[in-house]
Formats: sequence, structure tokens, C-alpha cells
Amino acid sequence: MFAEYAKHTSSFGNARVATLMIDKLLQRFRKHLESSDYEITNQNKDNMENKHFVMSVTDIAMVPETDYCRITGCAKSGTMHIETEIALSTGRRGFVVEILKDGQNVQSASKGETISLMVLNLEERDLQNLPNDLYAEAVDDFYENRLSQEFIDHNRNVQILDVPPTTDELDLPFKMVVDGIYWIEAKKGYLVSGKIVGGGVSLDDKVILSNGMKATVKEFDNGEDYACAFDSKVGILLSDIKKGALDGVTDLVITMK
Repeated sequence: MFAEYAKHTSSFGNARVATLMIDKLLQRFRKHLESSDYEITNQNKDNMENKHFVMSVTDIAMVPETDYCRITGCAKSGTMHIETEIALSTGRRGFVVEILKDGQNVQSASKGETISLMVLNLEERDLQNLPNDLYAEAVDDFYENRLSQEFIDHNRNVQILDVPPTTDELDLPFKMVVDGIYWIEAKKGYLVSGKIVGGGVSLDDKVILSNGMKATVKEFDNGEDYACAFDSKVGILLSDIKKGALDGVTDLVITMK
């Protein structure tokens, strides 16, 4: 999305298009969140929760000189099988490659059993500052649906992005408030600096000064071929104004001819 934004803002004429595009994309995303079918029925929820594997962790540590982490504890619900994904309550995930019960390899473990899981993809840094009530659970449909629902509940109360309003400074006619006027001998023109408070202006645009003089935009101090209300401060070289014509002029405002 933001790559598209950058592409469209390569010229002033498309800056408004990019803003509207982002607005539409976010509206579509919000609508998707509101209509997402992450909700499950109470009956299905109870059934899935009963089958959902959860174990309280009594010990967890990396196995020396291996890539394995050993997680020991008691299964509180559901059934765990080898070759499945597991998540710690801290959010870190691993892959169960072996289940040990009474020192023997088993294919699965169920509620009430004390077991040790040999897990890949966890590292020493994942085991730092763990809570005392650490638990582990299977990454299954129940787990993913619960996370998705938490995401939706969270975003109901959070503004996703501060999207620019559809009417802003860019939609206004071009207007620049000048705070500096300089004659540039080498360019044979006046450089005016200040803040654009509305719209935008491009090279070769015809503009009119608040004292009645008319001029042509010949150059921008930032090397670009346009300037707009997004810019904090700009310098514009004007032609068609004779040297000395702006001497002593104050409170100058420039608009589009």
C-alpha cells in the first residue's frame, strides 16, 4: 500500500489521488474487520476448548549442545501429538518433535499426564524473564480463532491510521505566504521563500502577487518540479519581475494567476 503511495506522490498532480487511495484501502480494511467470520458458536467453542491442549509448565530449559528445548509439566486439557506446533503463554512458538512420558517416547499425551516435550525453534533468549505461571498450548483452530477475536476486539477501540480528511490544504487554491524576498543576480530573478498554505504549484505556472505583479515559476530551491502544502518551507524563483520591483515590499502573498 505504501509503495503505491510513494509511486503516486512522485508528482503534485497525483498527491491527492494517493491520499484518496489510502483512504479507500483503509475503509475496505475496516469493513473486512467488521464482517470477518471469526466468531464461533458457544457450542463449537466449548467443544474446541475441551479438545484444546494446555499444559502448566514446571520446568523449561535448552538441552545442552542441542537445538532442543525441553518443556516439562502437566497436561490440563486436550491431547498433544508429535509434529504439531505449540505456543508458550509469552507468545513464542515451537515445534514438538518428541513427547516423553515416564522416560519413554510416546506419540501423544492427554489431560492429567505429566510429560516432557522436546521442542524445536525456541532459543535461549525466548526463555528469559518467564512468568511463574507459564503455560504452553497447542496452536490449533481454537488458538487461532481466539487470537483473531482478540485482534478484532482490540481494533474496535483503536483508530487504525490517522487518515487525512478528504478535504484538506491540498484541495484549496494555491496560496503562499512569503517571509523572505531575495534578488538573485545570477538567475536574474527574485527568490521568494515562505510557507504554502493551500494547494500546490509547478514549474512554469503563472502566479500573481498580492501587490498586483505577475510572474512565472522558474525554479524551486529543493530541485523538484513542484511544491505543495505538504512542504514545511519552500523557496521559489520567479521570473518576469524587474530588479528592484520588490524592494521594501512586505506582507507578500502569492496565488495562482
